[in-house]
Amino acid sequence: RQQLVSEMLDRYGFDALIAWRPEEIVMLTGVHPHWGLSVVLAGKDADPILLAPQLEPTTVARNAAVETFAWGQPGGWDDLASKIARWA
Repeated sequence: RQQLVSEMLDRYGFDALIAWRPEEIVMLTGVHPHWGLSVVLAGKDADPILLAPQLEPTTVARNAAVETFAWGQPGGWDDLASKIARWA
């Protein structure tokens, strides 16, 4: 799957893919998001990163690093934004 993502990014001249739809997240990581707040960041030469709220079960993630962010707490969106910015 990583090879397909890399080929698609090269074909269209993009550096990264941001996936938020449940079917995209399942395809890239094997995780079905329950809360609709998860995001996958996929680059050309790196495994995808699943960003998921702390309450989301992510133990079945495959071929992806997992980072959680605070949700339902003060600063939750800032926590998510800082993880995305760090990856970019």
